[in-house]
Amino acid sequence: MGVVTGYSLSRKIVLKSKLSEKVFDRVCLVILLMALLGARTYHVLDLREYYANYPLNIFAIWNGGLAIYGALIGGFLGLFLYLVKTKHLNQILKWCDVLAPGILVAQVIGRWGNYVNSEAIGPPTSLPWSVYIDKDLRPSRYISSSNFHPLFLYESIWNLIGLFIIMRCSRWFKFTGRTFSFYLIWYGLGRFVYEFGRSDTALFLNIKVAQIISVVMVIMGILLLWKIKKNVGKLTQV
Repeated sequence: MGVVTGYSLSRKIVLKSKLSEKVFDRVCLVILLMALLGARTYHVLDLREYYANYPLNIFAIWNGGLAIYGALIGGFLGLFLYLVKTKHLNQILKWCDVLAPGILVAQVIGRWGNYVNSEAIGPPTSLPWSVYIDKDLRPSRYISSSNFHPLFLYESIWNLIGLFIIMRCSRWFKFTGRTFSFYLIWYGLGRFVYEFGRSDTALFLNIKVAQIISVVMVIMGILLLWKIKKNVGKLTQV
């Protein structure tokens, strides 16, 4: 549902741009395949000890296990390789701008898969919107608790707000690269914050890998905005 909705939204944006619809469909196919590969690879590396003991389960994607950061990395790599092959790498920011709103709406919907699988939960809470988790699915340190913060819901709402800003503030995003840079900063900040509550993500040197990637995303978004502003300033002077 997330993929189809995201594709539909980005396709509408393409219709209003000077980009080719046929190329968009080809780009989306490549991105989807690479995103699935990246999402699964990230998940397998995250749980490498388990998959080292059960290697055949690497291919059992019907049992779950698709990481969004892996999907983003794989999808971007797919877009990059496609544009290199077709000699249109100079359009990469235009394509990223078109795809960013679709990615956000896909994440808004896709996060609810965590609800189905009882994943992406935070610390125990008694708030009215808490979610109940079965005993055999609870984090070991919270085994005596039953209701938890729905971090997947918080991220879904955060992404929905970001999508609303992008769609409503189109004048601010009129320069190439701004929509994509906003996405990098917006999602990176949200994910960095709510990762503090998660206990089911990978660590590197006692630092959460997702938070490291989030910081990199925010820095990339800020640098891209700075470069765009610099170029806009030059155009204004001319």
